[in-house]
Amino acid sequence: RRDVLALSQTGAGGNCQRKGVSHLSRHVPTAADRVLLGGQPTAETSIKVRTSGTWKICLALTAAIIAAGCFRIVATYDDFWQTWDEPFHLAAGLEWWDHGKYTYERMHPPLARIMIAMGPYLGGLRTQPGSGNHWAEGSEILHAGGTYEANLRLARLGVLPFFVIGAAVVALWAWWCGGRWASVAATFVFSMLPPVLGHAGLATLDMAAAALVPAALLAFALWLEKPSRLRSCALGLATALALCTKFTAFVFLAAGFAAVFYSCGRHPSRGRVAGITVASIVCLLAMWSVYRFSLVPLLAEQNNLGARFDAFFGTSGMSRDFLHTLLAAVPVPAIELFWGLYDVFVFRRGEGSLDFFMGSIRKTGWWYFYPVMLLVKSPVPFLLLAGAGVIGGWRGRFANKRLLVPAVAALAILLAGIFATPNNGLRQILPIYALLAAAAGCGVTYLHSVLRSRVAAWGLPLALLTWCCVIAWDAHPDYLAYYNGLAGNQPERYGVNSDLDWGQDLKRLAVACRSRGIETLWLGYNGSKDMDLSKFSLPEIRELPPEAPADGWVAISIRKLVLGDEKPPYNQYAWLRSFTPIAKVGSSIYLYRVPSGADAR
Repeated sequence: RRDVLALSQTGAGGNCQRKGVSHLSRHVPTAADRVLLGGQPTAETSIKVRTSGTWKICLALTAAIIAAGCFRIVATYDDFWQTWDEPFHLAAGLEWWDHGKYTYERMHPPLARIMIAMGPYLGGLRTQPGSGNHWAEGSEILHAGGTYEANLRLARLGVLPFFVIGAAVVALWAWWCGGRWASVAATFVFSMLPPVLGHAGLATLDMAAAALVPAALLAFALWLEKPSRLRSCALGLATALALCTKFTAFVFLAAGFAAVFYSCGRHPSRGRVAGITVASIVCLLAMWSVYRFSLVPLLAEQNNLGARFDAFFGTSGMSRDFLHTLLAAVPVPAIELFWGLYDVFVFRRGEGSLDFFMGSIRKTGWWYFYPVMLLVKSPVPFLLLAGAGVIGGWRGRFANKRLLVPAVAALAILLAGIFATPNNGLRQILPIYALLAAAAGCGVTYLHSVLRSRVAAWGLPLALLTWCCVIAWDAHPDYLAYYNGLAGNQPERYGVNSDLDWGQDLKRLAVACRSRGIETLWLGYNGSKDMDLSKFSLPEIRELPPEAPADGWVAISIRKLVLGDEKPPYNQYAWLRSFTPIAKVGSSIYLYRVPSGADAR
């Protein structure tokens, strides 16, 4: 290895005698040699890589891996009815398609919602204006035409392209960092991650952010390497699409860009100012297009700012009237974007999100929430491979800084998540998985290159990849509620929100009731707001009263059992703990048979 490195530094035609490698004077280092040793492939070796034909095999393997991942995701559609947020996202997206505006809720950008609603809109579903309750409206849309599951399937298919994009981005990240086989391994690992597969199978926003935030970071790394007009346009477009998925992307990209800039080392200054200008223009235009090039005055009726304006400037006066006329007449591009940012980062900042974590209940969160959840909800072999990739990048840091870039960017997102996002699920930092998967792919090639034994060099990486595959197979279709062995037998002590109970097991509850002949059921369900349970194939439902023991068949979501009715002292359903559940329905609902007249302590 030292001989090859010395040769690569002096060149194939250099004086190898000075480096003590005369016996290797006829060896020309390949691109693989340089990558494993931390060097950069030259133009000559890059051409050899492209023309060798191996890249075609890698491309075919990558495509097959992505297709298999899509199949596993689609196979989960019929196992679960709607989760908590899906109806609202569908209703908001349909407003964009049906009425050409975006007013239902602006705390999230519209891109993912547009994709979620595209299939249902093309299938003939439309909004139901005038209801005022967009949660209930979303549920009504799903039930339209008596084809609930088909409508829900169409909505979820809108998220599938983001999984494909995310897997492709992982492949490109790993290829850029560690070569073609690292790319194949990284794509394989990414396609086996339960948190990714779980959210890729739901009509929500998290998979879109998980795909497009790493895409923007990759575009930035490529632009730093060689600022060009094409790469500047790609950077602007990728950044715009990432920012239009979730507003947390603003924080993640700020931290990620800084990390990539730092870890990429020296950066060419020529053309940088012009490139940033081009990228900024493309970014702004692309974001405006997602909002349908809207031009709405700040004081338009749909913005509901009249009362706030009067409270701040008064109700009379010449200057007040002039300012009011100006703000009510001058249109502002994409005002929905700025209003959404205001809602997220100013108006609703500090409200918090009630959650349970490791025995305590808070709205303000825990600084160690995401590190711990990342540890207990990620497959162990994935963590080991990612760690190997980081070690490989660190050992080669002076020769090839690329190997460390995704890991440093992942760390930046983790730190940003600790200080800037609510603790309502690991999904809030889901973009970290694409970056860690790229590091894991490099970890596979690193282990193969450093292990001395041929059996170990092939056996250990393959064993870890096989372990990832076995975990994904065993977790199917309950990817959303997956916890690794470090969480023990009671994963609910780590989280009872979208990491475990997001209302996904209602269909399984209906099946369990039919199989047991249950005709009447007391139900404490953690599901979408204002959903009409009578429209589902459930037995007669009675709402489980808090602090009032009921007899007969009782079903309760884990979140309800832990947090009660989400009001202090959060123990309104503690009386159920005196009984042993008959069964656990799916991963999130307990089913009890409470005897008549039982003494509930």
